[in-house]
Parts: sequence; C-alpha cells; structure tokens
Amino acid sequence: MTTKAEILRAIGKHCLECVGGSFEARKDCGGDRTLGGKECNLYPFRFGKDPKPARRSKTNLPKRKKK
Repeated sequence: MTTKAEILRAIGKHCLECVGGSFEARKDCGGDRTLGGKECNLYPFRFGKDPKPARRSKTNLPKRKKK
C-alpha cells in the first residue's frame, strides 16, 4: 500500500526532475511550466509536503470517559 508520505516524496522528486535537478530552480518555480497547455497541478506539492495538512479539531476527537 502506498502511503501519503511516499506519494508526496515522489511528487517532490518529479518536480526536481522537471526543473532540471536544481533545488534553487524548484524553489523559484512558479508552476507555470505547461504540459499540454495547462498549468502544473503539482505545484503546491513541489517540496514533497502537503500544503494543507488535515488538522484534528476538537469535534473529531474521541470523548474522554469521566472517572
């Protein structure tokens, strides 16, 4: 099974390859590199990190049992 971390790592590697292997170029990438006339959908994930990680809210936490 593929984990989220593995997917994000693969996206980061893809972006690095797309800009020619330069970490500086990946950092400066504006997501304007086109593939078939479309902007890059992977741009927000280019560093291999989720730009909007799920946050646990208090409503989603399991209720504690009272002693």
